[in-house]
Amino acid sequence: MILNELLQRQGTPYKFNTNPCDVVCLSSDDFAATLGNSKLVCLLSMSKDNVIGLTMIINTTSKFYSISCMSPLRMVVSSYDDPRPARMLSVDGVESDFDHVTFPVKTYTIDESMCTYVQSKNTLVLTDRDAHTVYIYNTVNGTSRAVTNKNIREPSCACVGPNDTVLVYIKNKHAIAHLTIDGDVLDTLINLVV
Repeated sequence: MILNELLQRQGTPYKFNTNPCDVVCLSSDDFAATLGNSKLVCLLSMSKDNVIGLTMIINTTSKFYSISCMSPLRMVVSSYDDPRPARMLSVDGVESDFDHVTFPVKTYTIDESMCTYVQSKNTLVLTDRDAHTVYIYNTVNGTSRAVTNKNIREPSCACVGPNDTVLVYIKNKHAIAHLTIDGDVLDTLINLVV
């Protein structure tokens, strides 16, 4: 569904056959969505009159939850029920792994871990809900940092924030932690849900 600046629906939305988990914009008129409990990623496009249509369905070897943009032709996805918690997926359906990243030796179930990607810094951010940890990886040189903090309890989804920072939803506090890509906690907004 496309909304304008007043949050009014524009054009015709696309109706999925199953629940979508996450969506990402790949360009001004192309986006992708992961689908719940399946090994499918949908590529969609938007016409000039705001009609959303299915372009392609990618069958994957893993179940993906969160999805973010690495480039207009490549996405970063979090996986579950798979020993590789984050992978890359091209719009052509080619899956690949991060060569210079060492992930925790752990297989996450759905909703235990999600990721995002900071394009300008080649940085992958992976949350581990049960370990109360946010992992930050430089995907070029392989350096990493595990971020723990008294305010980071059950980190869930993450997204890129302003000025190449990261926003992480803290599930048990209904809060958002604002982090630098070096792992410094800039701020925590608590009690977002009443």
